[in-house]
Amino acid sequence: FPALITSIQSQHEWINNSNIIPMAVLLVMEYNVFDYIGRKYLASWTTLSFSSRTLWIGCAWRIVLYPIYIAMYQNLIFNDIVAHCTTAMLGLSNGYFCCLCFMWAPTLVRTNEQQMC
Repeated sequence: FPALITSIQSQHEWINNSNIIPMAVLLVMEYNVFDYIGRKYLASWTTLSFSSRTLWIGCAWRIVLYPIYIAMYQNLIFNDIVAHCTTAMLGLSNGYFCCLCFMWAPTLVRTNEQQMC
């Protein structure tokens, strides 16, 4: 995934040739910011009707985003809006689902194993 995201080029040449902030740095920064938002705010506000038993469904739906990255990597999709929206969705969902997994994992093991979990 990081190799794909850093290889995506902008549709605007001035961003690709910019010394201020390249597209790769912008997308990685965007991913990290939205991952933080997903962990800090989204997971603490709502569970979006997921439970500890159905959380895997949300995690599995994230796989849908990977073909979009492959298409952008191969220049089949050459649009900055798609790149930014997909990166934001992947970051939000990563932070959200990882945080819920950390919160709910201790409830899925036996009582004597909860300290290790």
